[in-house]
Amino acid sequence: MMDAIASTVWRFWQICATTFRCVILPAFRPAAACAPLPVRVREAIERLGGVWIKVGQALSLRFDLLPREYCDEFLKLLGETATFPYSEVRTTIRNEFGQSPEELFASFASVPLAAASIAQVHLATDNDGTRLAVKIKKPGIERQFKADFRIMRMLARCLRLVSGHLGSSARTFLDEFERWTIEELDFRNEARHGHRFALFAKGDPLQATARVRFEFTTSDVLTTEFLDGVRVLDIVTALRARDLTRLAEFRRRGIEPVQVARNIAWNLLNQALRDGFFHADMHPANLIALPGNVIAYLDFGIVGTLSDDLRESLQRYLVYLVECDFGRAVDEMLRWMGGSERSNMEAARQDLMLMFEGYRYGTGANEGRPLQLTSDFIIDMMSAARRYDLAIAPEMILYQKAVLSIDATFSALAPGHDLFLEAGKFFRRATRIDLYDMARPSAAAVLDVAHQMRCLASDFRSTQGVGRTFRVWLDMLQARLLSYEFWAILLGVGAYVVYQDDRLQDFPRMLGVSRYWIAGGLALTAIALLAPIWRQGRRLSATDPRDHRGRAHSQRTRQ
Repeated sequence: MMDAIASTVWRFWQICATTFRCVILPAFRPAAACAPLPVRVREAIERLGGVWIKVGQALSLRFDLLPREYCDEFLKLLGETATFPYSEVRTTIRNEFGQSPEELFASFASVPLAAASIAQVHLATDNDGTRLAVKIKKPGIERQFKADFRIMRMLARCLRLVSGHLGSSARTFLDEFERWTIEELDFRNEARHGHRFALFAKGDPLQATARVRFEFTTSDVLTTEFLDGVRVLDIVTALRARDLTRLAEFRRRGIEPVQVARNIAWNLLNQALRDGFFHADMHPANLIALPGNVIAYLDFGIVGTLSDDLRESLQRYLVYLVECDFGRAVDEMLRWMGGSERSNMEAARQDLMLMFEGYRYGTGANEGRPLQLTSDFIIDMMSAARRYDLAIAPEMILYQKAVLSIDATFSALAPGHDLFLEAGKFFRRATRIDLYDMARPSAAAVLDVAHQMRCLASDFRSTQGVGRTFRVWLDMLQARLLSYEFWAILLGVGAYVVYQDDRLQDFPRMLGVSRYWIAGGLALTAIALLAPIWRQGRRLSATDPRDHRGRAHSQRTRQ
């Protein structure tokens, strides 16, 4: 207890002294010798380190909250931060594995490749020559984070005395931020998340992740295979600086900024809506562009998981929003929000409707296109939730955090492109892929049935005299024929449901075709299956001795 109090007091003194030295004192110097205020604030955050760098990184993409000059300075926090000595790296690895880095690996670079707020990364090579990225946690970072959070909670309580609503909102944000950050400090969580993400990304041509090497991973050390690509942060920086030389170099490596932006947007939708598991900390420093515009992901400390119900609700919400069906979109959104007895749901619904319409149909030079960033809309939605005392599901808060990150990145990489248009393309393409994946096993089953029937008919002709074996083959043939009939009936029922049920009218719109075309296609496929069923049925009747005996008995009876 005393240790916690002492560390908090010491940390509070550091914060006050750093703020005075870096931000306040330089303001009294001559203007020519004084750096601009955004630069001084960024330098103070760098000196403080810890949680303050995480906060600065989160604000670096929030152009809706801060002036541009502050965001531009805070973007530098996404790059390099202060490193710690190699002697501490050696101590950490020896404590975790009982060996020095030089003994554990075939080679280990003493100079860090990159440094972030809670760790730094060193290049290494294992005994079979594979290049590795070894992430080592900064010593004492947990203690510093806990002190920082105690101070932030104290500041939130002081803010609540000034404004109860503002203080309550700050405390809610702080609680979520603390939960994410504490989980991020245990690298075993990140290793599990990265491994799960790799399983989902396997075979995906648009995304990749480095394979985790669990034999070199603990709570303080994370080892993955090294990915050689271009940081998206470097692409954004080159675009803002209009560095044509670097941009030309990126294109020579097969990296096109606009396509990178599209793939980032596609991947988030794919992760959230199809896998239900997504990277929730997608600022540009955590994204790497590989040749062919493949997006590789780093730092899985914060991930989001959506239940099947939430995932399906989010799918419907986005489809309705893309199609400008605002009433249904608001209804889906309200499913994520829990109201209290003080909540006026009807008034909230009306406000959200107006918000949706104003966002989706902005007025001005770009009429018919959203003028604001997606982040503006999400912030307005959260403000409405607070105003009407609605609690947003924690999973959806993480999803919105991911959207806030990629929206600013998308705008920087592809200015003038519409994120909504990309979402519409995603739904149409994803639905076609799903239909293809559903049809492929069905088609394979039909072809397999046809092949089996031909083989069985051929075997039957060569084994007419074998009674028991023949009956086994005949039963198999009948079972296959029933399977064939099952698919025909299923397709026929599907055609009827698509044609009759108005609730499915949104599904064909995602494909860009009429539901009558879909119903007709299913019906024609079912009819096409009836012909081979009838043909094989006649062949079965002609070759079934039990049927011959039945017909002979009928003839004798009639005689």
